[in-house]
Amino acid sequence: MMPGMMPGMMPGMMGAHKGEMMKWHQEMMERIKAQDAELDKLVSEMNAATGDKKVDALAAIINKMIEERKMWHAQMEARHKKMMDWMKNKGSETPAPTATP
Repeated sequence: MMPGMMPGMMPGMMGAHKGEMMKWHQEMMERIKAQDAELDKLVSEMNAATGDKKVDALAAIINKMIEERKMWHAQMEARHKKMMDWMKNKGSETPAPTATP
């Protein structure tokens, strides 16, 4: 693996798309921080609650985590598709090898 590459990346993938990947990574980190803050808030509310309100607060946490998981799954699937499309298009720009007699 070359310096600056993420695990699983092939050489040449960083080129023109490095800026896009860095921007996507920064946005992802910001989403993670915001989601962590929301979960921290919900956990604090759960810890302060008693009785049925505690059960409701726990349900809110579980629902939030499921929502986030589905969102991340959809984003990763879209990112994977975009990467595969890019790799297919990149490959089509390369001339086909010529046969040797």
